[in-house]
Amino acid sequence: MTVPIRPVLALLLCGSALAQTDHSAHGAAPTPSSDRTFLSGMVAHHIAAVQMSKLVLATTKNPQVKGWAQTILKAQEQEIRQMNTLLAGGRDTAAAARMTAEMAPMLGRLKAAAGVSRDRVFVQGMVGHHASAVTMATGALTTSRSPAVLKLARDIVRAQAQEIYDFQLYLNR
Repeated sequence: MTVPIRPVLALLLCGSALAQTDHSAHGAAPTPSSDRTFLSGMVAHHIAAVQMSKLVLATTKNPQVKGWAQTILKAQEQEIRQMNTLLAGGRDTAAAARMTAEMAPMLGRLKAAAGVSRDRVFVQGMVGHHASAVTMATGALTTSRSPAVLKLARDIVRAQAQEIYDFQLYLNR
């Protein structure tokens, strides 16, 4: 079976080509503040995923859902530490606050669900959650000049696009 997401990933994963492209002619001039906005928003985004993963880990009996939640927890906690290091020069508190507010309904739906339903709500929520992370990271790939931010953004796209694919297979069975 051909995986339709792979051609898209191949295009997005060309991080070195994107890093060397001058996007200022396209209205997306890279700035340290755009990196700060991306990183600050993504930290809040990842914190929500960590909270959601901990919630589902407390109740799930499904080994697949448990594995996904553990993977998300481990990867995103590590990326939060990395982003906090990159943000040592200052945060965009407005971007973080906006993202925290955007994540609240998703977290609320998961808290309200119970049992097997919570597993499904978690996976469904992660599809949308990861899709927004891929969108945010793709924006950073097209604007950042920081090798560290470019690598982080590429890694987020790679990992979360694959997880979206896996989640969709689970939900469609």
